[in-house]
Amino acid sequence: MLMVWSCANTRPLPQKPNLSLSSPLCHRAELATFLLQLHQGQYPTSSIAALSNLQFHVYCQFAASHPNAIAAQQIREYLDDSIPRSPSWTEDFMLLQNQAIRGVQSDVYWSLAQQKDSLTFDWLRQKYTSSPPAYDFSKYWIQTLGESVVNEKQAELFCGILLQNGLDSLQWLEGAYAIIKNGHQSSLLIQTLTQWTQQPNANRIPIHRLWKPIARISRKALVGSSLPEVAIEHWKRAIAEDQIAEAKYLIQSLSKFNQTATLQCLIDGALNKNNPENIRIDCLLGLQKNDAFDAHQLLPLLQNESSRIIALTIAIIAPKIPYQRQNIFIEQHGDQSTSSAEIKWSERAWRIQNGDDSTGMKAWMEFLNVVSPYERMMAFQALQHAPELKVKIVRHLLQHGSTATDLYYGTECVLHDAARWEGNFLSEIAGPLWNTGDIGIQALLADAIAHYPMSDMEKTGWSMRMEERLQSLVLPMEVETYNELIKAINALGKKNLPTYTPTPKLHVTVSDLQEIQKMRTYRMTTTSEAGEQAMLFYVHEESNPITALHFRSLVNIGFYNNKYFHRWVPNFVIQGGCPRGDGMGSLNEVISSEFNPYPFVTGAIGWASAGPHTESCQIFFMLDEASHLDGRYTNMGFTPEIEKLTHLRLGDQILKIEEMR
Repeated sequence: MLMVWSCANTRPLPQKPNLSLSSPLCHRAELATFLLQLHQGQYPTSSIAALSNLQFHVYCQFAASHPNAIAAQQIREYLDDSIPRSPSWTEDFMLLQNQAIRGVQSDVYWSLAQQKDSLTFDWLRQKYTSSPPAYDFSKYWIQTLGESVVNEKQAELFCGILLQNGLDSLQWLEGAYAIIKNGHQSSLLIQTLTQWTQQPNANRIPIHRLWKPIARISRKALVGSSLPEVAIEHWKRAIAEDQIAEAKYLIQSLSKFNQTATLQCLIDGALNKNNPENIRIDCLLGLQKNDAFDAHQLLPLLQNESSRIIALTIAIIAPKIPYQRQNIFIEQHGDQSTSSAEIKWSERAWRIQNGDDSTGMKAWMEFLNVVSPYERMMAFQALQHAPELKVKIVRHLLQHGSTATDLYYGTECVLHDAARWEGNFLSEIAGPLWNTGDIGIQALLADAIAHYPMSDMEKTGWSMRMEERLQSLVLPMEVETYNELIKAINALGKKNLPTYTPTPKLHVTVSDLQEIQKMRTYRMTTTSEAGEQAMLFYVHEESNPITALHFRSLVNIGFYNNKYFHRWVPNFVIQGGCPRGDGMGSLNEVISSEFNPYPFVTGAIGWASAGPHTESCQIFFMLDEASHLDGRYTNMGFTPEIEKLTHLRLGDQILKIEEMR
């Protein structure tokens, strides 16, 4: 049975597979024409209340991805109606409505929340504080209010609304999460959240909902709070009530307190083999950011564990525990796969960090014989701990760096801890690498140079070199490098040059849009040292028609054939489709961002971007829930084959993606 995802949690819900049913765009040319007019900047000249239900849906979805003053004003005017009409959705849109993100069940509120303009918060507060709107149309206005906060003062007013009116606690928590996610946390908001966790009725709120906003608060802002004790109690409750699988955000919160007792919870969680592996990895990721614990407790994880847990454990304990005492545990893990390569180079890094100079040279000689570009990437991550090899690595890149992956990850390697390197960074590393002209190298160098201590004359010289390079970059294809250089120039010269936001060219016709279906099915075949596997996934086309057409065209020309997964982050994403293979590749064509109410949960498929409307060809698959991506990246579809997804690793190859007809 086809599975889709609920907004309330990350569990799949069964859904009637209606893949052959076409959306209204397929039947009605006027809707396709209306969408194209919006993309061309032709907004309705009269009230959007005059739009048909389906036009209203198209308008709200477009406005959510293209926030501007016109759309914000039109939506507010619509809601200023004394009795705003509730859209009567057709069956074709029921799937979309069931997936409404953060509980915003009305298109108009979803779209308004995306506008983020300075007027919406005060307008909403004045309109609804005294008499919240009726349940049947906008139950979740408080959530939208939180999304609309644009400064600390409004964040404090948001707290006052809760205290005065005792509104729906779950929706208030989602609003608080949005405020913190958008960077507007205030001391009163943190205080209010702290008080809430200590109330008796907090036990009735699901753990993942209660701790979700707290997990986004900065470490500095949490210093001195009483939350650590509360977090420990909730951790014990999660274990007692068998809710540990829902403890992702609680784990992230525990990791921020950096106290012995809270970190012990994470150690226990990582060691407990009865916990789901993703939860154990979350615990390890939390420990990786802290120092106030005895790393020796993690040594049992180096034996008879999955490769992901072993490699991550080594990364955590390497700076804390001498290598020689523990090498036997590594040697006992002997599977021959990409995963074993990760463990091997993690072990080399462990040796190097323990001050064994000969190990660095031995690892370098071993690196020279590695064939896979992605294993060489793992090797670079180990070699970055050997500063005596920096110049040697630079020379190797200049003479033998034949692949973009080598150039990019090799540069990352030599930039590691560059400020404390004893050599001349600007002349021995930055200068020679800059002269390669490679866009990936120059994007990395821009940030490193901007923050490197240098004289005013040197700053002027580098700023001039970067400004000259801007003139030869190809836009929009090289927009990421362009914007990195702009930021560096601004930092070096205290300037305020604007970054570049592309204006996508729309190569879509009404006839193209009329081919859109509710969903379209694809099959991706991948290969690794463990063998081949095929995985089905689904694209919900009516929610992002421009993206769906673009993706289908790339599939039809075989664009994704023989590409690689160049990025893998445990419990987050695996990403592929880069024509360079290092994540810096793009096409000289970008498409519009198309945000929709689908949440980024495990199995969701999104489009990588370097900012608004820069999507081109790279896609990513979610390995876990990541709510901070919601409404910020195009969510194209999902795969129900989660088990196969978890088997993918860095360097695995996409043999082909094909449409299932």
